[in-house]
Amino acid sequence: MKDRPASLLAGNDLAMPETRRDKQTLLAAIESGEVPMPVVDRACLRMLELLDKVQRHRRPNAQADFPAHHALSQQLAAESIVLLKNDDGLLPLRPEKTPRIAVLGKPAQEPVIQGSGCATTVPYLLDRPLDEIFDLAGDDFSVRWAIGAPDDLRDDEAALAQAKAVAQEADVAVIFVSTAVGEDGENGDRQDLNILAVHERLIREVASVQPNVVVVLANSDAVVMPWLGGCKALLETFFAGQGMGRAVAEILFGLRNPSGKLTVTVPNTLEETRPGYNIRGKTCVTIMVRDCLSAIVTTINAA
Repeated sequence: MKDRPASLLAGNDLAMPETRRDKQTLLAAIESGEVPMPVVDRACLRMLELLDKVQRHRRPNAQADFPAHHALSQQLAAESIVLLKNDDGLLPLRPEKTPRIAVLGKPAQEPVIQGSGCATTVPYLLDRPLDEIFDLAGDDFSVRWAIGAPDDLRDDEAALAQAKAVAQEADVAVIFVSTAVGEDGENGDRQDLNILAVHERLIREVASVQPNVVVVLANSDAVVMPWLGGCKALLETFFAGQGMGRAVAEILFGLRNPSGKLTVTVPNTLEETRPGYNIRGKTCVTIMVRDCLSAIVTTINAA
């Protein structure tokens, strides 16, 4: 909200989060007559009516069923995940074909499940993909983990070398990657359409020693995938919530069908997008219709 007096005049009674600047500018506008008192009275009355309604409809004895809610979140996540690529039928993972699994990437332990800003929540329960993979693998698979890229901003050569070594000794590498955490919140713009540079390098380096690579992607919106040729399978989770970890594990082992559908177009390359409009000095990207069709067809063929 950029202009608190104007927003109040337009009927927005509640501004969140509260800021000293908004309060001062609104008070000055009221004192100067820019915002008439009848407008203030009407806004105050509506807020008091809302508070009264909330109090009257409280249910003090209500209890949340957190386990049931979590099971629902796992189901929702599983139904929303999209399988974008699966060359050679690499998924689902089978003990007779890929008994040794390398799980790589920080998001396997610290799952990226949501964006940033006032919509951020702290879930009562949270599935970690690595834990869920270990749980479902049981005695049929041998699972090893390496972080690969512990710092989102800088390469860690030792961690990268360890990840490559673990991947080389495995039959398949499952790499968890994401876009920049926190970049896509309110009052923020993504700097580009890439995943984290350290994650892209992790994919490329691991692919150089392991032909069977599964990428699990967490992101707010469309990304470009110059690294797509380095993986045989690709799961698109977007921001799948607290049950994402179990959902991904069940899809990897064939217990769930990844039947989700894309809500956005995923371009093959940045060249398939066109420069758009400029906001606050930043050039936004607009994907043109004919480019979208090309990308959709290619994505369907890849899947």
